[in-house]
This record gives sequence, C-alpha cells and structure tokens, in this order.
Amino acid sequence: MILFPRASFTIEVNGYRKKLTSPAVNTQIRLTPLLNAKGGATTIKIVSNSDTGDIDALAFKFFLIATPDVRFATSRVRVYITYPENYRAFNWSYRFWLKNYSKSPRYTSFFRTEEKVRNFSSKVVTKILADSTAQGNQKPIRSYSNFFYINPEVYSYKWSAETPNLFLVTSGNFSSRYDASEVLSERVGLRMSEIKKGELRINNVPVRFKAVSYTHPPLEAPVPTTEELREYIIKLKQHHINTIEVHGLPASNDLYNLADEYGLYLIQHLVKDKERISQDETGGDILWLRQHLSVLYQLRNMPSLIAWAVNNSSDDTSTSQVSAFQDSLKTLDPNRPVIIEEEKKSITNFPASSPELEQLTAEGLLKLKKEYQPLSMKISKDSTVSILNAQDFAVLDKVLLQWEITDGDRVVLQGEVGSLDIAPGKSKVVKLPFSFHTYRNNNYSLSLEVKLKEDISWAERGFVLAWEKFDTEALHLLLEK
Repeated sequence: MILFPRASFTIEVNGYRKKLTSPAVNTQIRLTPLLNAKGGATTIKIVSNSDTGDIDALAFKFFLIATPDVRFATSRVRVYITYPENYRAFNWSYRFWLKNYSKSPRYTSFFRTEEKVRNFSSKVVTKILADSTAQGNQKPIRSYSNFFYINPEVYSYKWSAETPNLFLVTSGNFSSRYDASEVLSERVGLRMSEIKKGELRINNVPVRFKAVSYTHPPLEAPVPTTEELREYIIKLKQHHINTIEVHGLPASNDLYNLADEYGLYLIQHLVKDKERISQDETGGDILWLRQHLSVLYQLRNMPSLIAWAVNNSSDDTSTSQVSAFQDSLKTLDPNRPVIIEEEKKSITNFPASSPELEQLTAEGLLKLKKEYQPLSMKISKDSTVSILNAQDFAVLDKVLLQWEITDGDRVVLQGEVGSLDIAPGKSKVVKLPFSFHTYRNNNYSLSLEVKLKEDISWAERGFVLAWEKFDTEALHLLLEK
C-alpha cells in the first residue's frame, strides 16, 4: 500500500515492474501473485528517475501488509435526521465492507466479526457480534459484506467545533478459532451538516464561522509534522477561530484528525488547476478526477469536514471532470454539502474572508481574538455584569470572572466570581460587591476577565477567554443614563 505518492516511480517485485504515474492517488498492489511459488526471498525495489536520495520524497508512507483471507476493505459513517426540524433526533450507522481475498472460489473457513463503540470516557456503549455460521458461512471471492446498525444511545453527544465528542469504533475480524486476524479502529463524530434556508448549518444551527485559510504544500515539498500541525491548531483555538478553508491536495490526514480531536470546521476546496502535476505526469483531466476521488475516500468519515467547495469556472480543469466529481459526491458522500464558488454569496453565514494565519501580525491576531471571543460582557449602573454565552453548542462553565478596579497603575479593589454556568445563547447577570457610584469622581477604570479554571486540550488553567475594560468616561456615561 502506497499512501500519497508525490512523484512518478517504478516498483519492482521479483522482476515484475509497475510504474506509478498518479501523484496524490493512493495505490494498492497485490503482491501474492508475484511471490515465489516455492518460498524463498522476495525482493522489492523502488526505482525513480529523480535524484531524491530519500524514499520519503517519493511517497508519504509505504506499507507492507500481510493480508488475511477475509479483511476489511472500506468503512462508511452515516448520520441521519429522524425529524428534520428537531436536530436532537439523530440516527447513526457505521458500516464496513469485508472482502474475500482467498484463492478458492468460495471461502468456507469460519470467521466472526465483533464491533465495540466506546465513548470519550472509554466506556463501551455498544457491542455487536456477527458470526459467519449464521449466514451460511460462504463468502464468494471478491464479494463484500457489511454490518449495519443504528445506535440510539449517543444522540446527546453530537460533534461540533465547541464540543468535539468522538466515539471509538473498533471492528475485529476473527479466524475460525476466533484468533484476531485484523482489527480496524476509527474515531467517529456524529454531526449533521446541511445548507438550509440560505444558511450553512451544523446540527441544525446556523453557526457563525470564524475562518482562516490553509494551503497544503505542493506534493514534492516537505510535509508538516504532526506536532507542527498540532501547534497550528492550538493557536487557532486560542484565538477563537473555528473554521479553516483548506486548499490543495493533502499529503497526510494529520490536519483533519487534529481538527476532529480539537474541534475545527473544515471546508475543503477542490484543486482548481494542475499546477501541482508536472507535464510528463499528467493523465489529463482523468488524473484530476482520480486524485479528488482518492481524497474523498480518505476524508469522508471525518466529522470536521463539513463541506466541499467547488469552482466551476476553472480554466485548467474541464467542466466535465468537475461535474463528474460532483456526481460522485452525491453517491459517495451524500450527507455533506457541496458549495459552488459562484453561489456561496447566497449562503448568509459563509465566511466573508479567510486570511492566512501567517499573514496576520501580532496586533492583528489580538484584534481577531477580541472580535471572536466566545462571550460578551455589559455593565449596568446597579453594579451588575451581564454575561452572554455567544457559543452555539457549549455550556460556558469551568471558567471564572475576575474583576479589578484601578486608579492609574494602582489596584484599588479586586475579586472574582467562581461560578459561571451559562447555557449556549443565554445570559447571566452577576452582581459585583461594590457600587459604581463610589468610584465615579476619580480616574478609575474597571477591568473584567473570564479565565479558565482548569486545563483543557488547547489551553492551560488561567488562560484568558475574554476581556473588557471600562475607563472613567465609560463609567461616567453609564451612571448619567
């Protein structure tokens, strides 16, 4: 198995040669027919015309897999809405296909499959066994089997950028003696994404998308490490950015896995031209279609990927191939919206702009963090603070409010309110233990900060989520109302 090839090269197995000329298209080569019949050594060579000196420059990963007779071929996550107007009513299914690689026309050895679904506390919420003996125990060669179920136990734990709840689905394939021959594990997030009434909705909520743009490096360029991408994701979370518009062909799934884990919405733009493919490697528009179908199969189970974005006006890629890919999306990924570039202005909550993070100065980042902070605070003349939780899904808890009155650089009074528990979209009024009238005649100012009370995945205890400062003039205007 060759993941994300970046250039053309030839692979040779015991003298048999196969040339790979499709960059960014995952390739599987069946080695069994090429092995020596009487055993002995097997020689695998990789030949490239480019002077790379390093196999990592040719592809992201090379896997040599010892395949059981019956193994997992692919998987599919589906989420359904039972009642369209009630986003809490979810059904979901996890479906996988078994493929028979046996040499015999029919595979008759006993085997069993087992599925376990664990929640984010590692508790098993579902366990399913399927024994082949109950199904006649005969699997035609190259046939597929699937196991399908609907789980009602996890409706209340939907995935969103604010609540990135993930379930671990483990599917095991066992031999006739019930020894594990293959185990497939996949993290599954349950969420709906749709365009409804001119809005891009997540779980039936018109989310406010706060976006930046990210472009995958060219296929021949070095790939960012997982830790580099993790630092990038954490930086976005700490500045309250919840969306990435992704451009280019991915050289790995790390960005998408981290977005699933930490909670970010991804909008994947299709590559609009062939600038990443050298002239001697192009197979015309067919290669463009193969590349994007490969990306589709890799990413379609990712909950963080909420939409595809397509540009129908590309000069380099023929309209027929873009249309063919859109038709493929309807069949292979029917529950994820496809946003046409020319029509996105009609989506009222689509990001108006998506700057690249590296283009923003420190001052610009601070301004963005202030603009995107997940709550707002207003003061009233009766010495109260009204705090609005501006989040769409997450409860505002595990935080505290710290306040401070200063006279120039001198701290006059300070304190904190340690119990905030505010539902999404709701407000809470907090009474401060002093009167604004006491501080109206001097050069006083009031500072408010909401901080984390404990560590979370992307920030440590004490991290400032939101802040406001009211100077003397603001306090005077408030008291004069």
